[in-house]
Amino acid sequence: MPLPFGVMGRGFGRMGAARMRNGRPLWMAGFDLGWDFARNFTFSAPIPTDTHAGTIYVQDSTGLYLPKTANVLCRSDVGLQTVPTRTNSLTRSQTIDNATWTKSNGAVSADAATAPDGTSTADLFTPNTTTGVHRINQTFTASVATFAPDIYAKPNGYTKVYIRESGITGSYAAFDLTGAGSVLDQGSGGSGASIVAVANGFYRISMNYTGTAASHVMTYGVLPASYTTGAPTGTWTPDGTSGVYFWQGEAEVGTYPVPPIVTTSTAATIAGNQPLADLTGRLGTGLAGIWSGNIIAPYVAGARVFEVNDGSASNSVSLYGSGGNLVLEMFAGGVSQGSISLGTWATGLQTIAFAAGDNFIQARKVSGSANTADTAATYPALTKANFGGQGFQATNNNYQRTAKAALRAGAVDQTVFDAIYAQAQIAADA
Repeated sequence: MPLPFGVMGRGFGRMGAARMRNGRPLWMAGFDLGWDFARNFTFSAPIPTDTHAGTIYVQDSTGLYLPKTANVLCRSDVGLQTVPTRTNSLTRSQTIDNATWTKSNGAVSADAATAPDGTSTADLFTPNTTTGVHRINQTFTASVATFAPDIYAKPNGYTKVYIRESGITGSYAAFDLTGAGSVLDQGSGGSGASIVAVANGFYRISMNYTGTAASHVMTYGVLPASYTTGAPTGTWTPDGTSGVYFWQGEAEVGTYPVPPIVTTSTAATIAGNQPLADLTGRLGTGLAGIWSGNIIAPYVAGARVFEVNDGSASNSVSLYGSGGNLVLEMFAGGVSQGSISLGTWATGLQTIAFAAGDNFIQARKVSGSANTADTAATYPALTKANFGGQGFQATNNNYQRTAKAALRAGAVDQTVFDAIYAQAQIAADA
């Protein structure tokens, strides 16, 4: 059983005795400070505070969504989660039986199954035997923007479903709720379709579309077993007993969905959380470190993966998105001291080594190409470590899970960086 966060102990979980030395995992060798968020460990490092209003849902390794109330650290056994600020424009998100949702040729039974958050709040939509389209929908008014509608669905006889904006664009995506889940088709402006298996037999389905300033009609529907491709507008005749469980309908502005944003009678907003560790007096004339985790969001300009700063944008060492790439850049007095590109921004698991100091900047992804050091740099005074954001504003928060991070204080050079990169390779495998 993991020890309480912040307690230093010896091997547990996957971190057995063979991977420990002097009470620390091998990947921590040579570092002054370290965090293992997935395993609930810190090593000579302060536990981050996590500032956020309201409840943020955090997924664990089983796909279950865990509610973290205001200012509670947003971590689970897969790491420390950060999210950007987002609004769900659909109301009554978890009460699809409510009259806010229009039902076409079918009926909804409330609280009919265990939802992906472990509560009995998933509703069952059962199409009737009328020949026609079989769907639920809700209308909302919005400005010109790119939207990421999504919902959670679980088969109860029928396995094919769709999302469609049926008011102004006709954008759609269709999905198969079997196995790992699959995207069957998308079109009429619908793009970026995604399906992911989560807890309790549900799948999260989502897509993107760009809408004008008008009333949007967000539609979630059931398709016949014979469906293969094409706009989900055709009529068919269900058996009257089979259906699909739905939970948590959403329409967010953005190119990808974040964890559930629960609404009642009005739209709701979650502000991006700010996990911050105060390192005042613990950093010196240079900084080297590693970051390891899962980047979930596609590229967004300015999104921070990891940043050490002084509580402002003027002085920092930052891993962030710029020009479609992930870069390391150092700022002193608000002036860039140079940057290193780590290649095109990519989602998924990755580990990055970095170092910054006077006349030295270096960074490299594990299994990535080596980068040339920048030798015209002035190192600033830094005091705070921030995971997935900047710590003082939510504007540049990234949707990610940080599994591990470690820092070494003091002067850096190529020899120091090479040692840090060797530790990053160990961390990537641990």
